[in-house]
Amino acid sequence: MKGTPVSFLESESFYKEKVSNISGNARLDWKPISDLTLSAIGGYTQTNGRTKLFRASQRINNSITLGPSSLNQTAPYETYKTFQALADYNKTIGEHSLKILGGYSFEKGYSEGLSAYRQNFPSNDLTELNVGSPDGQQNTGTATEWALESLFARIQYNYAKKYLVEGVVRYDGSSRFPTDKKYATFPSIAVGWLLSEESFIKDHYSWIDEFKIKGSYGVLGNQNIVNNVQQRVVSNYPYQDVLNPGYNYPFGNTISPGVARTTIVDPMLRWESTRTADAGVEVALFKNLLTFSSTYYNRYTYDILVSPGSSVSKILGFEVGVQNSGKLRNTGWEFTLGHQKKLNDFSYNVNLNFSTVKNRVVDLGVGNINQPNGLVGNGSTLFIGYPIQAYYGYQADGLFIDAADIASYTNQTSINPKPQPGDIRYKDISGPDGVPDGKVDATYDRTVIGSRIPKYTYGMNIGMNYKGFDLGILLQGVSGVKGLLDNYAGFALTQNGNIQRWQADGRWTAANPDRNAIYPRIEQLPNTGTPNTLLSDYWLLDASYLRLKNIQLGYTIPKHILNKWKLSGLRVYANAENLFTKSNYRKGWDPEINSSGAYYPIMRNFTFGVNLSF
Repeated sequence: MKGTPVSFLESESFYKEKVSNISGNARLDWKPISDLTLSAIGGYTQTNGRTKLFRASQRINNSITLGPSSLNQTAPYETYKTFQALADYNKTIGEHSLKILGGYSFEKGYSEGLSAYRQNFPSNDLTELNVGSPDGQQNTGTATEWALESLFARIQYNYAKKYLVEGVVRYDGSSRFPTDKKYATFPSIAVGWLLSEESFIKDHYSWIDEFKIKGSYGVLGNQNIVNNVQQRVVSNYPYQDVLNPGYNYPFGNTISPGVARTTIVDPMLRWESTRTADAGVEVALFKNLLTFSSTYYNRYTYDILVSPGSSVSKILGFEVGVQNSGKLRNTGWEFTLGHQKKLNDFSYNVNLNFSTVKNRVVDLGVGNINQPNGLVGNGSTLFIGYPIQAYYGYQADGLFIDAADIASYTNQTSINPKPQPGDIRYKDISGPDGVPDGKVDATYDRTVIGSRIPKYTYGMNIGMNYKGFDLGILLQGVSGVKGLLDNYAGFALTQNGNIQRWQADGRWTAANPDRNAIYPRIEQLPNTGTPNTLLSDYWLLDASYLRLKNIQLGYTIPKHILNKWKLSGLRVYANAENLFTKSNYRKGWDPEINSSGAYYPIMRNFTFGVNLSF
């Protein structure tokens, strides 16, 4: 059923959601001897939900009524259990300090869902499921679970507060891997040298409060099989042969329900691992008036959990499931700079952070396919030497002005059989011989045109205090990153949908044939799109931004007043989140979101509260 936002809002349509959460945590500590603490920690969370989306029949005008009415109800249910058993030992003898932590942890998650759909309700006032027509009804039920189990140990040694060593080892097990590969060991080590405690600095440079050099090396495991774009877990059973419903078959004169195996799985699937080496310095000067840190890191991820996708032949009629196929490297710098000072009743602190990252695909395993255009990769989104979250498409050269412009430009009938004025001009960047061949096609003229991964990330945290008043400000931002709005979010009139203000005002028209218009000619867009909606840098946006993420103003009541009220603490505060964002993104859209339209915009949140203690 189609319609307009106005007709939807003015109809009896509604969306209702009810969510109830039950959670609890418990902790038990015991000290059998003075230096040893034994702890048991447990937690449980249960979430029950109910959603109800009713789309009423809509009256557009006196002669047009849209329908049929429909109702979709869901009932999600989730539980999460966690348990930890810890042994913490601390001992200091002279200048030797030793800390040992050992433990066991367990996590288990379970979720299920019910969904039902009916349509053709006799009245918009009757919105219960059983009132709808059974014709075309849909009922689904799902359930999934997962578990993690770990043994771990950490040893920290400190000699004379100068020489620091820490070692960690984890033995992790995941239900997402087969029995022989379920468990894996992940070690790490870190060292530090506090030069400021050495006599050659301590006795001669009193203005140096801390000067430490540090380094670490370690391996971490990953067992989440996620979607690269939404970063959501997509499978809890990647190594198991799963039978999928919906493959019905004729038996006699009836259609019988059936299931089928649709994916070839890897029975030897194992943990994805990331090996990280880093080195850096930490400095504090002038009685901590200034602080600074700098770290260089080299992060190498191997046995990446990924589906080969389009690089694998479809001849067998099966999809290829998740495999350990690929290697990825991230390198970069992380910096922090801080300043704090107290002036009588007024104090403040300012902390800056800045980081860089260079993300590159090193190897794709079975996805190492030599493409005709010279790139090596899976032919869609992953290519060796480029970021893992890359955009692969055409390079645009503005819009066609008129028929003469079309006739004189490079032939692009392979991707746009009937170009018209106002269509996007695509560049001819290569051909069979590695040089432009006078025509544009999908084989040779697509390339990597941008990345979703920011090259630079930065932030600032400001705090102030004056006679009980406190102010906190948090800013964050990124740069060197591209974003994309497509389908309903980026294209006007998608499936007879809507048009946004920037599209209407900035479109190409015959009366104003601007080659650099921000939107091509207006056209009706089918499900399959048009030549103008092909992925190209015409649609890529600068997704850099600076955001005032949080600001909070508070006041703490003085102690002498609280004593009269027999209170130990009272603070009132006002808080605002996402108050301001500066970016070159489309107005009204969040630059952190690459969207086709199905998302809620980021919200400004205002909170007023009281912290009270007795």
